[in-house]
Amino acid sequence: VTDSIHSVLIEKYGLSLVKLSHTIDIRAVNEEIAQLLDLKHSEKVFFVDRLSYTEKDGDVIPAVWYQAVYRRDDFHFQAAFQASI
Repeated sequence: VTDSIHSVLIEKYGLSLVKLSHTIDIRAVNEEIAQLLDLKHSEKVFFVDRLSYTEKDGDVIPAVWYQAVYRRDDFHFQAAFQASI
């Protein structure tokens, strides 16, 4: 499967995504993440959390939660927004 979860939800299941919350924090890694990323314990990395919402029966509810961890020497963030006003 090469499609993103968002594409599958929108195109295959007709789910509308109406809101997105994106948070980026710098935090120290635990032992497990340090080993996975070949880092020292307690080294700081970027934690990226994204929560997408849908609308059901007039209520906005969570639909997809995504979390990723990036080394500081391998992280690039770019955001583009289209105003709907």
